[in-house]
Amino acid sequence: MKKMKHAKNKRKTYFQFLLILFLLALWFYGYLRVDNMLIQKKLKNQKELLQEQNKQLDLSKDDYEKLSAVRLLENQKSIPWSEHIPKIIAMLEDLKAVDTSESETIVLSDFKVNLDTISLKGKVSSLPLLYVNSEKRHYTSLLDRFSQLDFIDNLRIQSYEKEWSRDFEFVLDANVIIDDNTK
Repeated sequence: MKKMKHAKNKRKTYFQFLLILFLLALWFYGYLRVDNMLIQKKLKNQKELLQEQNKQLDLSKDDYEKLSAVRLLENQKSIPWSEHIPKIIAMLEDLKAVDTSESETIVLSDFKVNLDTISLKGKVSSLPLLYVNSEKRHYTSLLDRFSQLDFIDNLRIQSYEKEWSRDFEFVLDANVIIDDNTK
């Protein structure tokens, strides 16, 4: 009987050992599954981040190529736009500050600048605002303001039309001087 008890205890110990080993294996399997899920989630997030960064890099590449093309054109055409643009902006800001009465108005829109020409659409309440200087009111006509820009040539008003609201709509065009003296 002692032998039987001893064999029973051995089996019980062996069974407990195998049960503990099985529970450890089951816990390790669960740990590996959870760890694998977390790694897959992290991997998915990293792939999304990589795709987003690649899109931004493609956009940056396009912007860089455009900038390079503009610089190449600027070098070939000898146009110092870094000096021209502030002069245009200063002139337009000066126009905004002009004190005109309510009956005299200037509205500028659709200002377009390219390598060879400048174009401006606008409306004036009277044609003298386009053509005539007034020392009494400290006002310089729009044409004279544009002609003061040192890189403008062949300044012209292609057309103007009287609108039903008594304003004159006009289109002013000018050529940009392209030579080494404007640098």
